[in-house]
Amino acid sequence: MMSLTMFGIPMGVIIPMFIGIVYSIGAIVFVRVYLRDRGELMAAFLAFLISMATANIFMGLGMYTGLALFMFLTMFAIFIGSAFLLKFPLTIFGESLRSPLFYIFLVMVLMVNMWMIISPIPGEQMSEIAMIFMIIVNGIITGFFMIWTGIRATNKAIKIKAIGGGLGVSSCCLVSHVLFSTQVDIGLISSVFFQFIAPFLILGSVYAGRRVQNQSTTNPSQTSPVGI
Repeated sequence: MMSLTMFGIPMGVIIPMFIGIVYSIGAIVFVRVYLRDRGELMAAFLAFLISMATANIFMGLGMYTGLALFMFLTMFAIFIGSAFLLKFPLTIFGESLRSPLFYIFLVMVLMVNMWMIISPIPGEQMSEIAMIFMIIVNGIITGFFMIWTGIRATNKAIKIKAIGGGLGVSSCCLVSHVLFSTQVDIGLISSVFFQFIAPFLILGSVYAGRRVQNQSTTNPSQTSPVGI
């Protein structure tokens, strides 16, 4: 599939660029939602959409131009985005511990990113490292924590947002990457599909949650297990 071309441009270039544009539109739409409904969960969704939009666009540009700079920028977007996504699972800790842990992780990923830039690691190995990193940090830790938060939440609106959004994050960063690693045509096509639907799952669940929230009477006893 990746050897096919469209208008003389390889599909391996068109696909990440197209997905990047979809995520960019999703991020722009989501900004309005975030400004009205700020919180750790919403911030995590916004970080996910922005980082994936940036990473996919730079990835496409890197494949098209062959410039290593775009690969480095792709890695940077992935690592920084993952650090901000991890802020949501860190809400299980108190503020006095959560903030230092976030900055420690942020420094760590920046150091790893710098090491990858100066080391003689081939581009394919960089992509594999980034993929494994996203599967673990984004797809498993953050995505599953969002779903677990939604399951535990007593507030129906938060339940919808967290479970739906968590499925979106895991769809992109776990299911899509695992399918891509199979390197068979059906796996590659399915990988693109699951990465493509992620922003729609997030936006759809957030809007559905807000609709439920607006239609229901506020109940002070309905709280989330973590600050959202």
